[in-house]
Amino acid sequence: MSLGNGITQGVVSMTSQNYGAKNIQNIKKTFYYGLILSAGIVIIGGLLSIALAEPLLKLFTETDAALEAGKQRLYIMVSLYFTQAIMSCCSCHLQGMKYTMTPAIITLFGCVILRIVYIYTIYRMIPELQTLSWLYATYPISWAFTDAIYFVTIKIVWDKTFKKLKKSE
Repeated sequence: MSLGNGITQGVVSMTSQNYGAKNIQNIKKTFYYGLILSAGIVIIGGLLSIALAEPLLKLFTETDAALEAGKQRLYIMVSLYFTQAIMSCCSCHLQGMKYTMTPAIITLFGCVILRIVYIYTIYRMIPELQTLSWLYATYPISWAFTDAIYFVTIKIVWDKTFKKLKKSE
């Protein structure tokens, strides 16, 4: 899904250029187009990967157990990978607006600390969740949670930054 990542890297550049030019409308457009393009590309790639799961996985293994685990991982993680693309776009957008540490902290919390807490609490307390599928599901769950944090953060940053940009005109 490197093409989706390429789009989000462009978001950093375009956001920072429009931030420097104090062009609020283009800052917003860059973010929205980046979200749509990166998520769209990842959704298409994910659907292709799922449709071709068997032949793709057979490039790496012929073992039935490994193929089954690979399919499980593909169906759970790849079908929801667009949430990771959204997370990446949000992170790059904030970086382009001169908020470089904020995305690192949000991603560390949402994608590392949240998963660890989940595995050592809920995952251990509920035996029905102690499956490979639920372990794989921790990734898209944490991505979606992190996306929610990013959207709230971006709203706060936009309000603060756009007010400042309008005053300096």
